[in-house]
Amino acid sequence: MTLNIEGIKSNFNYLQDIAKDHNLIICLQEHWLWGYETNFFEKHFPLHTIFSRSHDDNDPIPNFKARRGQAGTAIMWPSSLNKFIHKLPDGNSRVMAIKIELENHTVCLINAYMPTLAQNSQIGYREHLDIVSHITEKYSDLTHILCGDLNGTLKTSRKNPHDKLLRAFKTQGKWINKGNHLDNDTFFHHNGLSSSQIDYILTQDLDIVDKILIENTCGNNLSTHVPVFGVLAAKIQSNNIKSSISGKKFKIEWDRADLNKYQGKLKETLQENQSPNLTSTELVGNLIYCLTTAEKNVITSRIIKLNGPILKVSAETKILLNISKQKHRIWDIGGRKRGLDDSFT
Repeated sequence: MTLNIEGIKSNFNYLQDIAKDHNLIICLQEHWLWGYETNFFEKHFPLHTIFSRSHDDNDPIPNFKARRGQAGTAIMWPSSLNKFIHKLPDGNSRVMAIKIELENHTVCLINAYMPTLAQNSQIGYREHLDIVSHITEKYSDLTHILCGDLNGTLKTSRKNPHDKLLRAFKTQGKWINKGNHLDNDTFFHHNGLSSSQIDYILTQDLDIVDKILIENTCGNNLSTHVPVFGVLAAKIQSNNIKSSISGKKFKIEWDRADLNKYQGKLKETLQENQSPNLTSTELVGNLIYCLTTAEKNVITSRIIKLNGPILKVSAETKILLNISKQKHRIWDIGGRKRGLDDSFT
């Protein structure tokens, strides 16, 4: 999956919902974290492995001089897949890659955040296309997938300089857009007056990607972009992978909360996450993040549902289990003693 998240702090809740799918490799653009802030990923996604690069990686910015973050890319995946995924050293803060070992393929997944259209931006755009080409040439024995915010469209209805460069790059590199039948846009300007399709998942092997899906807009997503999902035709070998999904459900005990302590923690979190020049959308996202953080640190919760492992059983066993449940229900309604029951003493 690829998503220009436009600030991981402001859009944290949406990413948290997406990351609940423990079969998903997530490519992010514009996480807006400076180098000294990237521990944010490990802190809030402990079940995932993170490969992150920041705009200031080559020239670190001191935290006392930090303005709102910019750019940055990251790839995150469930730690249960670590045996099959390896970080590659190539690229820069806008282009990064990992190697994925599948059953019948080894894939080089490239995550790219291409430069935005501006005066003379074709130079930087072409340079980053060259970086992608260098990675594909270096790992020519692998199957390649390119995803991200490419800041250019493959739709022929638009022809700005980036669009022309991207379409030429696609043709020369024999990249395939498995979602070329999709007319959905992936970017929707906040002013509501413009939209475009600039986020893609491309491949050089028609058989490696089964299908492409473009997500709809939703209120929980504060980014101007929507996710693009790619379903791989080949799967990671799963014989030795243990699921880390808990199955637990919790209820937050607000009635037992120490409100003074909660308010103090909220005030502290708000002060820690102050950033100048935020848009109204970013302010809302930042507030949601601070409220959630304070609640998790101070307010207790209790388990209200605990699921055991899902076990495969035979058809005969399923029939017997259903009969057992039905008999228990009959006993519960018609013959079970209420109150003190000493049947088993």
